[in-house]
Amino acid sequence: PRLLLGATLAASRHTLTHAFEQADGTLAGLSGEETTAQAEAALVTALDAHDAGDEGNRLGEIRLTTSAEISLAPGHTAYAALEATGLSSRFHLNASGPTSVALRDLDADARLWRLALALDDEIALGRGWTAEPGLRLTLLPDGATLAEPRAALRFDRETARGGTLSGRLAAGLYRQFAVRYDLATVGPSALVPEVAVWVPTDGIAPPKAVHLAAETLWQPSPRWAVRAEGYLKSQPRLLTLDYAALLDPADEPLSRQADWVKTGEGRAAGIGVRVERRGSRLSVQAGYAFGLAEQRFATRFRGEWAPAAWEEPHAVTLGAAWAILGQPGSSGLTFRVRGRGVWGRTWAFRRAYYEVLAGTDGARAFAPFDLSRPGSDALPAWLDLDLGLALRQRVGAARLEVSAEVTNALDRANALDRSLRQTPGGYEAVTRTAPGLQPVLRVRL
Repeated sequence: PRLLLGATLAASRHTLTHAFEQADGTLAGLSGEETTAQAEAALVTALDAHDAGDEGNRLGEIRLTTSAEISLAPGHTAYAALEATGLSSRFHLNASGPTSVALRDLDADARLWRLALALDDEIALGRGWTAEPGLRLTLLPDGATLAEPRAALRFDRETARGGTLSGRLAAGLYRQFAVRYDLATVGPSALVPEVAVWVPTDGIAPPKAVHLAAETLWQPSPRWAVRAEGYLKSQPRLLTLDYAALLDPADEPLSRQADWVKTGEGRAAGIGVRVERRGSRLSVQAGYAFGLAEQRFATRFRGEWAPAAWEEPHAVTLGAAWAILGQPGSSGLTFRVRGRGVWGRTWAFRRAYYEVLAGTDGARAFAPFDLSRPGSDALPAWLDLDLGLALRQRVGAARLEVSAEVTNALDRANALDRSLRQTPGGYEAVTRTAPGLQPVLRVRL
């Protein structure tokens, strides 16, 4: 009655294969006088003579977790978990071929394991206050033990008229043992501007961050809810791809992770507010979020702080659901509208322009554009409006939902990023846009 034991076995696998081929017409023996069929035949023969270039990534994980929840006393509960994780990883770049303009060959395999012990406590302090101290210890294959202390203070109280007020302040140290790298592609593979690869930290210290977060929920009545949150984050250690090493023309393939990554630091802060009202037929919500994230690496952008590529400083969301027939969330006909606006995005050009050129000191070679300061290259506002109509109906023991939606109903040409095109007088920017108006039909049983 006071002890709960559990065990969980989980497995996951991620794979990526991004292949491409290219051939130079001159090296294939073309003079320019051939017919289209003759030129295609010669190019195909040239392509077949060489291995295709490719960018591949594989990450498999299996994890066994045993846990215990113990009620030590009224209002005092302790949690403990022991976790064993095994990882199998491969990160592969093959830029074979006499006309290759891709990155240096890389072949990095890793088989790793780690053990972790997590301890958490939940102690009721009285008057609606609860303390939540915690500690996570991770044992790595080289024998190193890394500690991640965490703590939180929570407040829950009922207000007049049946409302509630809750708040939570939390802080902790966190490490990341499998890192996502966004590989900015070049050459013919740039048809896909970047690909995400996941690599465990093998033989190098993992990234770490110190978080401070606060959140509150105020429900003055069952129909109204106001949520607010804020956070600060310091990242004394970050990892990113070292494009100077990846562009080195040396023949020997890269294998050690320490040879193709570099370290830096980061910081982030943000706030968010959301208001919701739920009625018998109409529910509405509105939200605003502000966030800043910066990173600094000694060998990029003059060693100065630069905004993160994914930063969205200002975001506004609006939504409404109107139950034309029936009740929202149950059987009946519901009309929905969702709107979202984002302002202040930077890194307007594709990541390869900044990250690859920064690795070759070529960021200023495309006048009148200076690609050494991604924070000064801004994209226009992103504005989306989605409309939808959903019919829900119970069919025997099942529930059927048929919905028709129109995404980007305003048919806006929202800018994804830009690239450069050479002109007689220099270069001009070319904008790549997201899809416009799109109808969607969904059936779910």
